[in-house]
Amino acid sequence: MRTYTRADLDAARTAWDDGHYGSEWAEVRRIMAAGGTIYPPSGDRYDERDDPEPSQRVIVWRALDYRLASTLDLARHSRSWPELVGRILLDENRLREDATLRSRDDDWARRDDVTHGEAVETLAGILRKLGDSVGVSR
Repeated sequence: MRTYTRADLDAARTAWDDGHYGSEWAEVRRIMAAGGTIYPPSGDRYDERDDPEPSQRVIVWRALDYRLASTLDLARHSRSWPELVGRILLDENRLREDATLRSRDDDWARRDDVTHGEAVETLAGILRKLGDSVGVSR
């Protein structure tokens, strides 16, 4: 772990203050500082979520907004903003894949679902066959 001087700590505090980071950053900031990362992530408060190449700041902010607890857990296992961003992106991909698999499973299960009309038609067919086998006239 790196040792920081008072000037480093003051510069980091200034970077956080000048970057206009809100209170939603307090816990991730504390976690990352405990791991040795005292400066804020790269990026600007005006960065867009949908930018084709989003900044570290917007990726972390988006994750804090949507999945606070899991993002903080990822931060506890990260030693830098790039590492945290990588973990967030991997987690987002995993969640997307899980959602796709669940959707496929649901589609597969629904494929075999019988509609009300199909059930009535099947029941009517069974009753006709039973009637034919016992000699009931229609």
